[in-house]
This record gives sequence, C-alpha cells and structure tokens, in this order.
Amino acid sequence: MGTITAKIGDEVEVGNGPKGNRLVADVPEIKLESERINATLAINDAAD
Repeated sequence: MGTITAKIGDEVEVGNGPKGNRLVADVPEIKLESERINATLAINDAAD
C-alpha cells in the first residue's frame, strides 16, 4: 500500500450530458509514495 496526494485545481462546469452534469479539473500536482515507489506527476504545460 502507499499514499497518493493530489492537488486539485479549479473546477470548470462542462454542462449536462447524457449521464448528468459534468465537471473537469486540472491536477497540477500528484505524488505516490510507498516503500517501493516514490513518484511525482510530470506535467506538460502545453497540453489540452
């Protein structure tokens, strides 16, 4: 087992879809830490 820590950015409401209201959010930072793994998110600022 390990620990995942995520920072969530601003939410943007996309609107209603066939399965209800939709929201999207940026994830500017995320870390995974365990005895065997120590990883961080490699962000690409030019991505959509």
